[in-house]
Amino acid sequence: PNIKVPGEAVLSVSRLSKKRHGAILVMEREDNLDKHLQGGVVIDAAVSAPILENIFFPGSPLHDGAVIIRNSKIQKACVLLPLAPHSSEFEALGLGSRHRAALGLSQVSDALILVVSEERGWISMALRGQLYPNIGTVALLDKTRDILEK
Repeated sequence: PNIKVPGEAVLSVSRLSKKRHGAILVMEREDNLDKHLQGGVVIDAAVSAPILENIFFPGSPLHDGAVIIRNSKIQKACVLLPLAPHSSEFEALGLGSRHRAALGLSQVSDALILVVSEERGWISMALRGQLYPNIGTVALLDKTRDILEK
């Protein structure tokens, strides 16, 4: 079974990238993620770019941590994810804790994780233990379609 990335999620990461507002969006697939998640605030709202942009607005009480999208709804915000071990590759690319969290969760689940870098505005994706840094909006759409069809 494939996951359809909500267009509103893609629109929000594109806008957040242009503003350099960091974000991490987790789309649950087959694996239940509850055992890997810590904390968070229940949102229970339809996926919409304005809501996601407000959540990740710098200084917002919910902007640190991840948003969990389950069954096409924003279930929670401000969620902590397991971190991948620190590596020289992360350091060389200048990637921080959002990317480590995205990779960490992708190593223990089948979730699709989208990341926006606060420092560089990069859009990245993690899936199946693989990190795809700085792929941009168009490549994100292509990659998710190609990878999820496998």
